[in-house]
Amino acid sequence: MTNLAVAARDLRSGIRRTDIWLTLAWFDIKLRYRRTMIGPFWLPLSSVISITLMGMVYAQLLGMKLQDYFPYLAAGLALWSLIASFANEAPTVFVSSANLAHQTPLPFSLYVLRRVANAVFQFLHTWVSFWAVALYFGVPLGLSTLQVIPGILMLAVFGFWLTLAVGSVCLRYRDLGQAMTVVTQLFFFMTPIFYRVESLGKLQWIAMYNPVYHLVEICRAPLLGQPIPWASWGAACLINVLGCAVAFAIFARCRKRLAYWM
Repeated sequence: MTNLAVAARDLRSGIRRTDIWLTLAWFDIKLRYRRTMIGPFWLPLSSVISITLMGMVYAQLLGMKLQDYFPYLAAGLALWSLIASFANEAPTVFVSSANLAHQTPLPFSLYVLRRVANAVFQFLHTWVSFWAVALYFGVPLGLSTLQVIPGILMLAVFGFWLTLAVGSVCLRYRDLGQAMTVVTQLFFFMTPIFYRVESLGKLQWIAMYNPVYHLVEICRAPLLGQPIPWASWGAACLINVLGCAVAFAIFARCRKRLAYWM
């Protein structure tokens, strides 16, 4: 059987075993907050504090009204927390699952799905901070807000192929994990999270050619009651199609060595 066929079978098997990777992801959440007093509410609490402090400072620096800037910042930071979680945890997805992988014959893709589901669960906790800000400042929410759901699914697909590709490579070349941290920090400043695209002036092309911006925009626009730019939808779809193809090729090439590299 070819490497591509084995990799495809691994992916199919991993996706079908929803009960296992969802249970493991939920167990990770429970383990993280075990013996804490307020548990998962630490995430929205810390997020609200960050939004408040950053909002008051950057609203003045950017000359924006608080009622306009706070929801924009809250949505951006919540979405960025999901993207950063994917990027920061991708290099160690297989390393952290080494004990389970050596004891139980499970598809390697299952560990990737477990990590993606865990990141989404944490994001849902952080997302509470946006809804609190939106209600406080009277952001118009309606049926159009539901357009955020396919956007979140697109982000989950992005997280899957990113984790699959980066995790496979970083298992062999561990130093690349440190490089991912640096790249993630660079993208935070290159992506309009706490500033608007218009404030870049002639440098708006930086955002237009930034794949992360389009993934954020297809989720943030409906949350703020704005139409989703079709260019961002097209860019997000293209990014995920190309990313899935590259990630599958990398996984197919590395899969037979993953257990050895662990």
